Amino acid sequence: MKILFILSAVLCALASDRHQQQTSGWIRQNIRSNNHISSSSSSSESDEQLVNILKTKTYNPKRCLLVPEPTADELHEFHQWAAQHSKQYSSEREQSCRMINMIYKLRDIHAHNKRFDEGKETFKRALNHLSDLTRKEVKTQILMEDVFDWNRPRDSLENLKEFPEAREAVDYRDENYVGQVGQQGKCGSCWAWSSAAVLEGQLRKCGISEEPVSVQNMVDCVTKFCRGCKGGIPYEAFAYEKTGGILTAAKYPYFGKQHRCSFNRSDIIGYVDQPFEYFFPEIPAAEAYMRKIVSSVGPISTVLYANDNFEDYATGIFTATDCNRKAPNHAVTIVGYGTDPKFGDYWLLKNSWGTTWGENGFGKIARGKNMCRFESRVFFAQIADKNRNVCSFE
Repeated sequence: MKILFILSAVLCALASDRHQQQTSGWIRQNIRSNNHISSSSSSSESDEQLVNILKTKTYNPKRCLLVPEPTADELHEFHQWAAQHSKQYSSEREQSCRMINMIYKLRDIHAHNKRFDEGKETFKRALNHLSDLTRKEVKTQILMEDVFDWNRPRDSLENLKEFPEAREAVDYRDENYVGQVGQQGKCGSCWAWSSAAVLEGQLRKCGISEEPVSVQNMVDCVTKFCRGCKGGIPYEAFAYEKTGGILTAAKYPYFGKQHRCSFNRSDIIGYVDQPFEYFFPEIPAAEAYMRKIVSSVGPISTVLYANDNFEDYATGIFTATDCNRKAPNHAVTIVGYGTDPKFGDYWLLKNSWGTTWGENGFGKIARGKNMCRFESRVFFAQIADKNRNVCSFE
């Protein structure tokens, strides 16, 4: 990667005035001719300023400078994509580099999907609402910080021997245990969204409620080992719900920012009776144990390292080779598992990045390979109604 950056710098140093004029030309022509800039933007930037847009550190100049002049098709696709996702930029400066970031990703996606068509990849990628963000922005605005202590106390694997054998395949969407896909926005609250999805599954399974569970309640109120929009641990969300109680999103709506914890206890619809956290040191054992849990319990929470390809996953079974030894930075919900006749075993996951990600907000990841630490640690909970009557997993 360092060699690539150095090479980029050398190429930029050797660039001619003619190339700079061409660059400023397509920026001026294709930015000022569209309507994705808000009324606060300025239209008086000089040619030199427009070229300097690509050197602005705020918007990842290394990626921008590596992209040659876009084609007419790429510019057309950018405008369509911006309209589809209702993108509004504050200035020409911002929009120019957002365009470059999107086109950079578009070319990478096309190359990846060509390999998929050739049988060299197991999943396809596509543009989504994240496609104009840099990797650094995704890490700081959407993914979690490293909040996990891998030496945390956890439940004994001996407990799992009491679970019945796993079914061959499960999709809890078919059993009405899965609620609608959420959109966490620019807040690393995936841990709370995943926790809420687990509780929604239990509430539906027990016939208590089919309403969405409040994510904001966890973002605001769970403070032990959790940092609101900077990340958290699903187990601690469940531990909090033992006394804090479960609230619906209607009573405690999502804002995407951490606020002061405040709610009416009369709005509580249930409690967590017992939270669970399991750590799996061996990959083969992990897959078998996790199948038993999912098959018996319902949707459960897990964590993984979400790399840049995961950001624009579209369909197929996600695999990667660069993430198995990296600390988890994202939480999702396992809502089933199965086997694809072409690509093999998979976990079915529910994300919290809206319905433009993946298959309407859901995805599949390779099973039995601890892909991106996906089979390293899981979380779930047994719940009770508001009168503390415990609901069985059976």
